[in-house]
This record gives sequence, C-alpha cells and structure tokens, in this order.
Amino acid sequence: MSKNRAKMSAAGRAKQFMPFAALSGLGWALARQEVLTDNRFLTVSPEKLNLKEVLARLQIGQGVCVTYLTEAETVRQTGKVLAVEEQRRRLLLDETEIPFEQILTIESN
Repeated sequence: MSKNRAKMSAAGRAKQFMPFAALSGLGWALARQEVLTDNRFLTVSPEKLNLKEVLARLQIGQGVCVTYLTEAETVRQTGKVLAVEEQRRRLLLDETEIPFEQILTIESN
C-alpha cells in the first residue's frame, strides 16, 4: 500500500481532500464581512467628537433625535430625554438605554 501512495502525485493526493474544500471561499467572505462591520465604527461625526459637551447640555424632557449603533444596524430614534447617566455612561431616551459609546449623533427637535 505504501508503494501506491509513493506513486501518487501531489495533485492526486490533493484531490482526495477536495470534498473538504466545499466552502473554499468561506474564510474570505467572513473576513470581508468583518471588515465591513468594523468600518461602520470608523465614521465619526463632529458631534461625536463633542459628545460630552452635547450630553452636558441635554435637559430632562428635551426632545431629541439620536443616531446610534447596535450590533446589527444603525438606529435613528426620536424621543424625550429621561436621564443622562454619567456613571453608567448611558442615555435614557424614552424606554431605550443607549450606551454613550454607541451614539453617533444627537440632534435637538
């Protein structure tokens, strides 16, 4: 049996494992998706740079429109400010808790 293996070419040996290469583009596709997902965090608006100042000016009950990121999408939500929690680093907008790190823009209504 070792004689047959010795006579088999490198290409012939590689063909034995072809069924395992059915997802040959999967690694590339996953890496591409990872790059696309990560690129959304590279967009920084001028308001994001001054987020601390913007948050400091917000008042309870003030109507705002907040654009923020979730794991799956960019969300734009309009509502009233219930609280700005510096310690917990989150904005409470109606029934939604928005971590400061996910906020892209805050616009007054």
